[in-house]
Amino acid sequence: MVWRLIFSTSFLFSIFQTGAFACSCAQLGPAPCRGMSKSEVIFVGTVMEVENPATEKREDQGGISRYKFRVDEVLSGVDKTEVEVYSGRGGGDCSYHFKLGQQYLVFPYRNQAQLWAGMCTETRPMAFATALLPQLRAMRDGRKVASLYGLLYSLQQPSEVTDTGNNYRFMKNVRIQLRAHNKKLETVTDGQGSYAFYDVPTSSYKISAVLPQNLIMGQAASDDQPRPLNLPAGACFENDIDVLSTGKIRGQVLGPDGTRLECAPVELFIASEYDKGGVGLWEVQCDKDHFEFQNVSPGDYVLVFNNRNQVEPKTPFTRSYFPGTPDLAHARVIHLKDGEEVLDANIHVAPARAIRVLTVKFVAEQGKLPLMNLVETKSPDGSHPGSEPIALGVLKVFLFKNENYELSGRGSCSLNGAWEAKTDSHEVSGSDESVTETTLSYPGKPCGT
Repeated sequence: MVWRLIFSTSFLFSIFQTGAFACSCAQLGPAPCRGMSKSEVIFVGTVMEVENPATEKREDQGGISRYKFRVDEVLSGVDKTEVEVYSGRGGGDCSYHFKLGQQYLVFPYRNQAQLWAGMCTETRPMAFATALLPQLRAMRDGRKVASLYGLLYSLQQPSEVTDTGNNYRFMKNVRIQLRAHNKKLETVTDGQGSYAFYDVPTSSYKISAVLPQNLIMGQAASDDQPRPLNLPAGACFENDIDVLSTGKIRGQVLGPDGTRLECAPVELFIASEYDKGGVGLWEVQCDKDHFEFQNVSPGDYVLVFNNRNQVEPKTPFTRSYFPGTPDLAHARVIHLKDGEEVLDANIHVAPARAIRVLTVKFVAEQGKLPLMNLVETKSPDGSHPGSEPIALGVLKVFLFKNENYELSGRGSCSLNGAWEAKTDSHEVSGSDESVTETTLSYPGKPCGT
């Protein structure tokens, strides 16, 4: 979670000051607790109105969203029953996207006369506020604050990580231990998965959890040696602990002749979410002779090679589901038990479909040609043929011979990835090999003069 460092996060980039940069937040370690200033705005509130929501997907996700909150509890700096909070609509601009009707712990910052929310603050849904909120109340009321506190949770994986807590299981009655030299401190998580240590002496500590079988701390899964917590005097540090399953799914992607493909993309989806467009885990069989998904939670899964159905010259094979079928209805669902390791999940791909090459040239009716050009394809089977750049404004596109396509293009006049220009569209038959080249034209002046 991004909320482990109370009062220690800060903006590295701000869309309001520096333009459309990717969002990145500084994360600082334990420090003496600075408490709350009376000018700092912190409240618990429910979203009552949303104007210009980020959920309205557009080609340009810029602009501003306005959120009207009912104030349910004041922690600091609020003297009203309703407040308005603003944020951006983009994904890389550090904006925070609140949802109508949901309750949040909000840490807005002041931008002149307005309150703004961002990802690099402690703002969060209430599902993730159960450890922090008691400490904020203690600060407000002048009571003792915990030296170290946080949440213990397991995450359903693979799954789209949401901010509602639906994919998280907060673990109660689990022992959390701090060790430093001859010191050992221990506490137990409450019914909401929260833990807290008070009056912790200054030292460097290793934190651990006494977990059920087949579960492991996330830090232990990614690090050879878990990083110690260096707690100073008067600390009030938030440290969430994520827990992962020891389940594993491993296999190989094999060609029609049974040999291992040189490089193959594989994705793992929760079976019930796949046809809803759910997000899965992605691995590639390149450097190793197999693909492997680690820390997979128990459940039912769909395993698929080349899920986007994109054909490349080196891997001219279409989408295949485990154990080797192009049809989802005939795919074998992998039922993974708690901590189970499935090590023979091999996917056999179908023979390569016949492809041909089409050269696509981009032109501008007037003005400059975009610096970057992208070919988009539509076909009845939903396949996405690959492409390779040849020169500025010239691409090589691979088409299936038995499909018809509608080709169009997008262009970016700068290198920031904003596809602001559109071409006309052309229909092309993959079987008509007499057509070896086509031109996509940008109307007007796509990049000015």
